[in-house]
Amino acid sequence: MCAQILAHRRRKIHLPPHSTAFSPFSHSLLFPALPLAEATMTSIVDPALAPDDSGAAVSPEELRRLRRTISNRESARRCRLRKQRRLEELRELASVLRSQNRDHAGRLGGIARRCLLVRRDNDRLLAEASALGRRLVDLRRVLALPHLRLVAAPPPLAGECAYFIAGLTSSAAVVIGGSGDIPVLVALLGIDGS
Repeated sequence: MCAQILAHRRRKIHLPPHSTAFSPFSHSLLFPALPLAEATMTSIVDPALAPDDSGAAVSPEELRRLRRTISNRESARRCRLRKQRRLEELRELASVLRSQNRDHAGRLGGIARRCLLVRRDNDRLLAEASALGRRLVDLRRVLALPHLRLVAAPPPLAGECAYFIAGLTSSAAVVIGGSGDIPVLVALLGIDGS
């Protein structure tokens, strides 16, 4: 094989100036990693371009250099093929990741919309709970008012009952004038007496 490469290096390709076509022989010169069979080459190649078998001796150093060159070319070809395969794998992976990214972005948008709806509902429910809490306090005041009112005995004893109850609760109660002579006691717990 090395002798064949040496012979190819010594040959010159003679293409007509108007021809741009490659012959099998010129192909092997351009791409020595893909040699054609010798029988095919000798049958196709012009006899003028046939290798000269003058028996030129090849030095061991030249032979090692040629083997190293061939080995380097093969190694470079394998490296290019590996890189090409890796590039294709990375392109496929990038395509898959872009697709997954679009899916995730769509799901994230849906989740963000649902989160916004939940926040709005939460704000509405908090406002409603606050309003209901205020209403409950008002209702408790209204319901507690009859229990805090004490109706005194008939008019002759009204003054004595009011004095007695006022003495028991001291500053916690106030005698408010009611209808007629009946005094009404209301606890001073922040309740409007009206």
